[in-house]
Amino acid sequence: MLRVPLRQRGASLIVALIFLLVLTVAGLTAVRFATLEERMASNTQFRSMAHQLAQSEMRAQQRLFNTSAAGRAPLLEALNAGVHGLTSSQLANLALPDTSRLPVALDAEIDPAGAAFPQHSVRFLNQRICEDGSSGDKFSCTYYEVATTARMDGGAESSQVQGIVFMSNQ
Repeated sequence: MLRVPLRQRGASLIVALIFLLVLTVAGLTAVRFATLEERMASNTQFRSMAHQLAQSEMRAQQRLFNTSAAGRAPLLEALNAGVHGLTSSQLANLALPDTSRLPVALDAEIDPAGAAFPQHSVRFLNQRICEDGSSGDKFSCTYYEVATTARMDGGAESSQVQGIVFMSNQ
């Protein structure tokens, strides 16, 4: 029969407990990283959905502007809106021309479930002879910008700004 000295009794238990503690910490760290990666993937998905929603609203507004004279009423309001009241440095920061006007609020064309459009507007930028080579001075181009912000209920948000040009006879 093999005799174990008193000093060595229980050493394997201590080594096993330390090993178990190391494995537990490693497991908790792995779970924490997996949860973090899941949140990041979810946030990316919500941001993508907000971006797509804002783009869809932009296309819906353009379709409305192009379908009827009544649909172009917000553009006429933007053309006749008040002066912006911005300083030249603010205009430069916003990359707006001196001729731009105050933005006019737009009604959303899309009624999204689980989202909203907290900011949705059109702004007149300027009007001049078209510079695209289309029959010289026979056409006038009116430039606008449409700005949309889509916000998901989870907090993800996407702001989109797009310029549009209307060409008309002089």
